[in-house]
Amino acid sequence: MIQKIMLSLLIIGVTGMLAGAADLSKNTLPPDEETAPATDIKLHKDMLVLDDIGDDYVMFCNRIYEVNSRTTIRNERGTTIALASLTIPCEAMVSYYRKKGEYHTYVAVAIEVRGDAEPVPE
Repeated sequence: MIQKIMLSLLIIGVTGMLAGAADLSKNTLPPDEETAPATDIKLHKDMLVLDDIGDDYVMFCNRIYEVNSRTTIRNERGTTIALASLTIPCEAMVSYYRKKGEYHTYVAVAIEVRGDAEPVPE
């Protein structure tokens, strides 16, 4: 009788451990990748110089980054601003990812303005 109880407890314990290990609801992404839309997309973060803006894109260092409704744009004080409020040129920390399956297509996740662009010495 005691052996049956011990065996039952052992089975319940192992089953509980396996169920906990299979729980995919826990956040397993590193902090920098938490805002990426999918777990297999790598989020990059670089200090870049803003060259141009459009209705749904920004251009940093001659590379176009798509801007969508989930892109956050913050000024130097950390206040959220509109895309049209960005000043050209400026330096910004840009978090972005590369669109899967597309060549040279990037999507901006966050743009944090850090200040005016430094002039390039000639």
